[in-house]
Amino acid sequence: MKIKLFLTILLTFASVSIYAQESKEIVAKMIDGLRVDNSKSITIPGRKGAIRIYFESLKTTPYSSELINIKYNDKISPFQAGSNFLITKDGKLIFGRYNDKIYARGYTDRYNEYISIKHNNFIYDYNNSIIKIYENKEEVLSGKEIIYDKTKSSFTIYDKNKLIKTMSVSN
Repeated sequence: MKIKLFLTILLTFASVSIYAQESKEIVAKMIDGLRVDNSKSITIPGRKGAIRIYFESLKTTPYSSELINIKYNDKISPFQAGSNFLITKDGKLIFGRYNDKIYARGYTDRYNEYISIKHNNFIYDYNNSIIKIYENKEEVLSGKEIIYDKTKSSFTIYDKNKLIKTMSVSN
């Protein structure tokens, strides 16, 4: 019961704190796709806080095809994910997946605790308010709010409501 109440409150606030219009729509779809009644959650403790992962329960997605690796608190935690999942830190949405779209947002981390998420052949590194994304160390993208569209094979990077750039990547 507490988890359902917390998730309802979290999803209400997460949808309010989005900047760019395109990302607002994507995050709304992510949150709608992960309703309270079809979700489960995992908490990964840290020295100065915890991250929480919300994902579809196996009742709604009988198979989970993708392995996600999260490095947090100097420990790698793998988990299986379906089409839709969200990752929060300090109650704020930092990473989400909805079908072929991936959303990542950097927040100022008052604890300065490092998070690394390996997903979809890319690594998303969170350090303070910037996200660094790379497939290999030679090509690094960074920004505060990033959307990856798998169907277009492109990243769209925003900073303070402004589109900074769109970058195509090879599959």
